[in-house]
Amino acid sequence: MPLPHAPKAAGTARRHVRDVLDAWCVDGELTECIEVVASELVSNAVRHAGHADGVIALTMLRSAKRLRLEVDDPDRRPPVWPAGPVPDSRERGRGLVIVAALSKDWGHHARPLRGKVVWADFAVP
Repeated sequence: MPLPHAPKAAGTARRHVRDVLDAWCVDGELTECIEVVASELVSNAVRHAGHADGVIALTMLRSAKRLRLEVDDPDRRPPVWPAGPVPDSRERGRGLVIVAALSKDWGHHARPLRGKVVWADFAVP
């Protein structure tokens, strides 16, 4: 799903995630976790990708054992893990910590021609 390179993209991503998970009959706490992770990854792409005309894309994949959320953005630089503890009072810098806490696994890889994909996996109940 293509998303606008704008702050509203995170809300659009959350709604899309909920719709897809509803169609896949996934609900409850897992849906909430995936919505939060989608919001964090899309917000990071909007904030750090630096290309207002670049495309951000959200992809959701399902297999028998996992759900995968992918966010593709035009920036090849890898996501940066915080150098130290991030205080709860700080508004920025906790996104990847939240992603790591809510997902089974996460990571990233470069695209051959442009940008990168940041992904998060979740166990299927």
